[in-house]
Amino acid sequence: MIYLVIPCFNEAKRLEVSYWRKIVTAPNLKNTKFIFLDDGSSDGTFEVLNGFTKYSRVEAVSLSVNAGKANAIRSAFQKILETSFFDCDLIGFIDSDSSFDAQEVIDILSCIENQSKAFDAFFYSRVKLSGSQIRRSEIRHVISRIIYTFIARGWNWAPYDTQSGFKVFRNSDVMKDVVSTPFRTRWFFDIELMNRLSMRMGSQLNIKELPLHYWQERSGSKIKARKYFSIFREILIARRFVKQMSRFD
Repeated sequence: MIYLVIPCFNEAKRLEVSYWRKIVTAPNLKNTKFIFLDDGSSDGTFEVLNGFTKYSRVEAVSLSVNAGKANAIRSAFQKILETSFFDCDLIGFIDSDSSFDAQEVIDILSCIENQSKAFDAFFYSRVKLSGSQIRRSEIRHVISRIIYTFIARGWNWAPYDTQSGFKVFRNSDVMKDVVSTPFRTRWFFDIELMNRLSMRMGSQLNIKELPLHYWQERSGSKIKARKYFSIFREILIARRFVKQMSRFD
C-alpha cells in the first residue's frame, strides 16, 4: 500500500477539486491511500478536504496549529506509521497546488509499487528535456540552482532536484525512527530527511530519480524580507547535512 500525504494551508479557494478527484478515483490506484492534511488553515480548507472523504481511499486530517509544511508532513508520516505500519509499503508526499499533471501522477503511482523493494526512494524532478513541458520562473530556477550547487558540492550521489514536491520513500523501521523528532529546517527539509535516513542506514540512499514530463509553476505566497536570514541559516544547516552524507560516497 502507498500512503501519499497532500499538505494544504489556506487552500480553500485555490484547491482544484476536479484535479484531485481525477487522481483519487483513478481505478488503477486501488493500493494508494490519500491523506489530505490541513495544516492549521483559517479559511475553511478542511471543509473542502473533508469533501474528498466520500471516496474510499481518502482520509482528511486537520492540525489545530500551523506547523509549516515540513513538520506537518512529518506529523502525518508519524501518525501513518503508528497506525498502519505493517500495511504501509511506501510513504510519500505531493504538493497540493496542481503543479504536476494529474495523469502523470496516476501513472507514476501505479508503476512504483512493483519497484518498492528495489529502491529506498523515488524522486520526480523538474529537469527540462526535449519534449517535456517544465514551466517555471527562470530567475527562481537560476537562484535555486546556485544555492543548491553550493549546498551539494562534493555530494556525489546527490539527486538533481531535491526540492521537487513529489517524493515517495520505502517504509522501514528506520523511517519510523527518522520522523520521531521535529525537523530543524523548513526550506530544505527534503535534504534533512535524506540525511536522517542515510545516517540511520549507514549508507547512501538508493534513489530512483526520474524526470517529469510536465510541471507548471503556480502562483503562491512570496518570501517576505524577514525570511531571508532564516533561509541563509538553513542553507548552512543543509550544507552540514550534505557533508555528513558525503561520507557514504
